[in-house]
Amino acid sequence: MRTAYVHPEEGQRSLWSQGKFLEGHSDFLQALFPACVDFSRKCGKKQEVLEQLSFLAQRSGVIEDRGKLLEDLLEREAAQATGVGEGIAIPHAHSPAVGSPCVAVLRLKEPVSFGGWDGIPAQLLFLIATPEGCFAQHIRLLSHIAKLLMLPGYISRLFSADSPEELLDCLLAGEKTLLLSSGFSVKEQTKCSFFQGDKKIQAT
Repeated sequence: MRTAYVHPEEGQRSLWSQGKFLEGHSDFLQALFPACVDFSRKCGKKQEVLEQLSFLAQRSGVIEDRGKLLEDLLEREAAQATGVGEGIAIPHAHSPAVGSPCVAVLRLKEPVSFGGWDGIPAQLLFLIATPEGCFAQHIRLLSHIAKLLMLPGYISRLFSADSPEELLDCLLAGEKTLLLSSGFSVKEQTKCSFFQGDKKIQAT
């Protein structure tokens, strides 16, 4: 049986900042920081949402120039809308302002249009920010988030979370499901929140 170990940390450390994780999952967990998962106050315009996302990503400590990241996000959004339907958008950009890949997740108080194919404005946003030239990892992150969103009932769980802590736990529950579907046996050591840095998932 193959093994994997997830060790989430607090603050400016990704959810998998030590050791080696399963290929295909490592990119997402290495880029996802607990401090970069949050709920938002009301935003009336797309630019305001992207500004909040850039501030949120900055909490990771890997964003070297938040203003430049925002500029690149706006440029990418102007070229093609990033709404993917069902109230979700995935704004993303390659940027020299990014030191290493970062994923931020934001739940809006009120939805804002991001051009989803179904016309439903976005209320849950996944930001992907990667350094220039990091194309393969950028695509893997996009693909991995898409796989999470296709899990049965997963989108409903994300929208039903009542706090950033619950939202992060839902994200990690999705990772657990993908691990199981890849042939891993996953054991939870404790039910404490990932925000407290004391929840672990052991695959044996």
